[in-house]
Amino acid sequence: MVDPDRSCLVYNFGPGVTTATLFELFDQVGPVERVLIYNAITYSYSVVVFVDPVSVQVAMDWIDILVLDNVQLLVLPFGGSIHDPFYESEDIPDDPC
Repeated sequence: MVDPDRSCLVYNFGPGVTTATLFELFDQVGPVERVLIYNAITYSYSVVVFVDPVSVQVAMDWIDILVLDNVQLLVLPFGGSIHDPFYESEDIPDDPC
């Protein structure tokens, strides 16, 4: 199980990309705990787990420079994580107006 607040999903990489390759790339963004690659029939995706949740936001901000084999990676937050734009914290009260 991964902590969604410290993890991001990575898409749009070729079949030759390894966990070591992604680890090395994303470790430039922030300390990486581990990288998992999942191969589906029509595509592959990766889960990059950072040590610090702040690194997830940095990875998403650096999207324009995260390139492997001349292909720009797609980096997304986990749904429901603190980085998900649709996430609503229970700590924030609803607007009474």
